[in-house]
Amino acid sequence: GSAGYSNRRRKELDVGILVRHFQHTRDVRAFMVSLASVARRYRQLRFDHALMVWDESECRRYYQAEERRRALVPDSGGVYRIGQHAYEFFLEIDRGTMSRKKLARKFDCYYTYRQTGEYLHGGTRLPRLLVIVPDEGRAHLVRKMILERAKLAGLTPLDAWIAVQDTLNVRGPAAPVWRHIVDWKMCRCFDGFENADQ
Repeated sequence: GSAGYSNRRRKELDVGILVRHFQHTRDVRAFMVSLASVARRYRQLRFDHALMVWDESECRRYYQAEERRRALVPDSGGVYRIGQHAYEFFLEIDRGTMSRKKLARKFDCYYTYRQTGEYLHGGTRLPRLLVIVPDEGRAHLVRKMILERAKLAGLTPLDAWIAVQDTLNVRGPAAPVWRHIVDWKMCRCFDGFENADQ
């Protein structure tokens, strides 16, 4: 009861943090809903598309590294199927508020997870990483960070794709609004979107 409250220091919840968390959750869900809508539109055109998995809680992955149990915690994840091809992905919504240090830690987690090979229990390859950023400047920073962390660790870069939120909102997730961090050209995030253009 109330005795538990008196033992702890009373501290009001920060409204700003609550609002940012709400906006972040809203952005994650908006993206997944837009992906599900794309699949439905394609099906209406007689293409075999489906958002098979939408994962907000179970997409976290636990793994062992340096004799410690660690967790990879993407914002969300899923599996989008086009015909026989299933595209498993992790989703990161970057609202531009995370410090460079925390960003580096986040991507280091992806690299460490990939190095452990834990993902092989569930599939044959690490899910591609879709990153949504607020603007062009942040897109370049996130790209630089992912490439830098790979270079520092002596690894090949993650299969990461970056899109700017406003462009994504206007054109939709199936449009060529994604840039792979290596070649940095506008294209579609899943190959199957190419041959079933909207």
